[in-house]
Amino acid sequence: MPKLLCPHCLQPLDGGYRGECPHCGRSLENRNPEGALPLGTQLGGRYTVGAYLSADGDGLAYRGVLNDEKKFVLIKEYFPVTLCNGRSADGALMPKEEKEVLFKTSRMDFKDLYDDLKNLTPATGLSTILDVMEENNTVYAVEESEKGMTLSHYLHLRSRTLTPAEARTLLQPIMEGVALLHKSGLIHRGICPDNIVLPIDGTARLTGYGTLALRTGGSELKSQLYPGYAAPEQYSAAEFSGRYTDVYALAAVCYRMVTGQTPVAAPQRKVRDSLESAHSLEAGVPTWFSQVLACALRLDPAKRMQTVPELMSALTDPNVANAMFEKGDNQISTRKIMAVSLVVIFVLVALLLWSLIGGSKADSTPAATPQPDIADSAADAENIDGTYETTDFLGNATTLHGYDAANRHITISDAEFYTWMDVIWANPADYDGWTLTVTGEVDKASREMDADEFIPARLIMTCCAADLTPCGFVCKWAQADTLATDTWVTVTGTLYQRQYADHSEPQLQVQSVAPAEPVEGYIYPYY
Repeated sequence: MPKLLCPHCLQPLDGGYRGECPHCGRSLENRNPEGALPLGTQLGGRYTVGAYLSADGDGLAYRGVLNDEKKFVLIKEYFPVTLCNGRSADGALMPKEEKEVLFKTSRMDFKDLYDDLKNLTPATGLSTILDVMEENNTVYAVEESEKGMTLSHYLHLRSRTLTPAEARTLLQPIMEGVALLHKSGLIHRGICPDNIVLPIDGTARLTGYGTLALRTGGSELKSQLYPGYAAPEQYSAAEFSGRYTDVYALAAVCYRMVTGQTPVAAPQRKVRDSLESAHSLEAGVPTWFSQVLACALRLDPAKRMQTVPELMSALTDPNVANAMFEKGDNQISTRKIMAVSLVVIFVLVALLLWSLIGGSKADSTPAATPQPDIADSAADAENIDGTYETTDFLGNATTLHGYDAANRHITISDAEFYTWMDVIWANPADYDGWTLTVTGEVDKASREMDADEFIPARLIMTCCAADLTPCGFVCKWAQADTLATDTWVTVTGTLYQRQYADHSEPQLQVQSVAPAEPVEGYIYPYY
């Protein structure tokens, strides 16, 4: 029997999964929903199941622990709800009558996919699969747990769109990873901002792998399609998907990054194609770049750009983009693409070799790739005299203050405002019901809010003064209309989770509001 570890702070447990962890003070009670594996379940003699995270057509996702290495992981369990009658007392899945064959074949597809990914990763732009194992009449895939945030969260926090150069730089490793998938005969079929993670090392990685049945609109398994990013062929069981399907999704992600808008969903476009060009929505997007995205987002797969290397080359160089289209008909000229792309590829390879041989020897400034925020509140956390151990935005160990586990209360200082915000945003369920005290400037205009809502905000700058953005927790208070914008207040309230737009976020139910002295300066998290 492996040594029991706290699934929150990785410290050893002597009393089992009951009460609160003596090290970090968090609850060890099983709060996973009925039907999911209980918190503390041991798998393969190597892994401990932590908190339930989500469900999709393939199955259930959990936070987990690799016991021997005291390391956080993600665990995905094959559990197609449309094919299962739940779980037996010993944890084994029970397929529905007359669904046994489909259950087994889909389970085999799940295992084969993750076996292939395990052999393929680690690789640039792809989240690493560490292990695949069979247990409980099902299959478990263990994925590396990245410290960072999703691209959708990053875009939500930004006050402006990305430039084409910024978008291309951020997406480059993702496109390289997808190209590798295609070379290995795999198609992702679920590329979207929610499935792109920005870790602390700055290299974006793609996750959200799923079996073909998951991505097929007419299958018996629940479809996991991402409106705006799913290609039209994914909505029809009669149409085949291919590499061009992932090309559509990558172009849609790039479109969202440079315009700030999600593309019109494919089914609506097939009725009336109202997709505006990227250039018409954002004047800073060059016409050639906009045309490349339009070509990759064509509804007809045969008229769409076909491969990811083509897309990479066309988004990199206007000469490639201009060579893509024949005069007058705006159709793809494959011969021209190949001719110009070879030149671009040669240049890129030369630059890569230079960076490996000579460039690394010289002092240099890191590229202007958006650096994601660290977002793993459970990483090495420990309650020591009101302190909390975590990792800062650059991956360095840091100590936060104002942490009172006994009373479930966090007091946020000015200097630690953004770090604490990231810690709580990363795992809001861990702090549900906690009391928070925070000081900020009253903001009611940076996002759509109800009359009883406001944000005690601080200004965050990710690059320069042009992108200063208010950040903080939305507060619910019946007397919010009495607060004047731009005045400073100290707020104490209870944390809870609320649905906003297409995501869940932590908010505060206000207990008290008091005037506060203004705090000079803004927050720049990447020092």
